[in-house]
Amino acid sequence: MNKKTFTLALLFFCLTAVWFGISLYWFFTCRSCVGWFDLLIAVCFVGAGAGMTVHEFRKKKRIHLDEANRHQIP
Repeated sequence: MNKKTFTLALLFFCLTAVWFGISLYWFFTCRSCVGWFDLLIAVCFVGAGAGMTVHEFRKKKRIHLDEANRHQIP
């Protein structure tokens, strides 16, 4: 897992989740402000953020060449 990429994916997921929450709030309080299409776009972005976060979390940690054993077959 690359820590920088994971952090970026997690930040993207959190921001899109907040955006989705605000869109839901505006949808239920003021129906004319936010439409179904806006909610659909927000859900797609939250799904993409969740997918990126899970993908980065499941990645195998990479080893720097200096730390790797030269005599071991990869």
